[in-house]
Amino acid sequence: MSSVDSRALARQLISGNQAKGEKATRKSLGANRKPTASVTPIGRSFDDHPGIIALLAINQNLDDKKIDNPYFKAWSKRKGSRLLIDNQWKINFSSYNYLDMASDPDLAEAAKQAIDQYGTSVSAARIVSGQIPLYEELEAEFADFFGTEDALVFISGFLTNVSTIGYLFNEKDLIVHDALIHNSMISGALMSGARRLNFSHNDAEALDKLLRIHRNRHERCVVLLEGVYSMDGDFGNVQPIIDIAHHHNCSVMLDEAHSLGTIGKTGRGAQEAMGIKPDDVDIWMGSLSKSLGSVGGYIAGSKALIENLRYYAPGAALYCATTPPASAAAALCALQKLKTETWRVRKLQTNFTYFLKRANELGLNTGISEGTAVVPIITGDTNTALELTTRLNKQGINVQAIFYPIVPDGEARLRFFINTAHTKQELDYTLNKIVENIKAMK
Repeated sequence: MSSVDSRALARQLISGNQAKGEKATRKSLGANRKPTASVTPIGRSFDDHPGIIALLAINQNLDDKKIDNPYFKAWSKRKGSRLLIDNQWKINFSSYNYLDMASDPDLAEAAKQAIDQYGTSVSAARIVSGQIPLYEELEAEFADFFGTEDALVFISGFLTNVSTIGYLFNEKDLIVHDALIHNSMISGALMSGARRLNFSHNDAEALDKLLRIHRNRHERCVVLLEGVYSMDGDFGNVQPIIDIAHHHNCSVMLDEAHSLGTIGKTGRGAQEAMGIKPDDVDIWMGSLSKSLGSVGGYIAGSKALIENLRYYAPGAALYCATTPPASAAAALCALQKLKTETWRVRKLQTNFTYFLKRANELGLNTGISEGTAVVPIITGDTNTALELTTRLNKQGINVQAIFYPIVPDGEARLRFFINTAHTKQELDYTLNKIVENIKAMK
């Protein structure tokens, strides 16, 4: 697109050609909904909001069981695989940082230089006055990395999915997704107003049956899946699902938040680990906070897709300020290092392969995890998970409990994020303490 065309389109956007974005906003806010026939007005206080009631019940349960609240624990320093919490260095399994990029001195220096040059914020949406060369450099690097025509960076990984799906699809379309897809994708589907159907996890045959029945009743159809699923640590059944989607003339969106940097010989995710061709996926999505030591998200794909999102998606350049310069610079540095420092990927894969194998040898329930940087230890019972978290925390191990409604009832777990910096001694110590504590709690 020429600079003249770009300026003309920008003028159209600013002067009122924002109907689709505004319609989507009104739709997501329920502006067109008919009022309920009969309601009881509620006052100004949020003290009786369902969320508050649920939190009170959780806190009461923690008090009754004499379990410390494990959430929002403040840490003051990071050193490799450890965090300083309450003046104690603890082995950390509760933040992604898969490749130990978040504390890398090169990333820190790149971020500092970006602040010196551009300040702490671009202070506007990119289409207005928030565009800097750094963003174009980062997006070009992503496009080159994935072998796509273009890429676009968003300020938040969650917002990347919500904004992209919510903008691209509408009431005439169909969104079909894996039952274990991330909440951000479901939120985007709800925002779009499209019909939404799910198929059982990784079940390509179930997807085929759904599309045989429903595909021809809708204009566009997209199939949503992940490369690595973040609650269970298993691989997406990517190629068979792509083949079925293509057979039914559906586009494919692949979330690689937990597979970029973690699978494939050099960390290139599903393309490298599963032999997925760049053109097989229409919308490549990922996060900057997992392997790249930063924050934000990206979409990679065709030039037409990216230009569309760049000008119209509410959470990209339109209506929303973008990634701070320091975060963009850190992500760019990390992506470049990922290409050259492949030892990080090898060390990570060695660590999570060992952790999963040893956990299974010790008789721990790791569910359907199959060799990724996410390894759940399933306790089943919520209180058991919470008590185990508390015990491990006191023994210098920082890990969080996950329970219903985040995972199905009866499948509460401790979720371990393995990273490059973990040592074999730390992994062994952690697994032995898990076994000891489970025996002591019986």
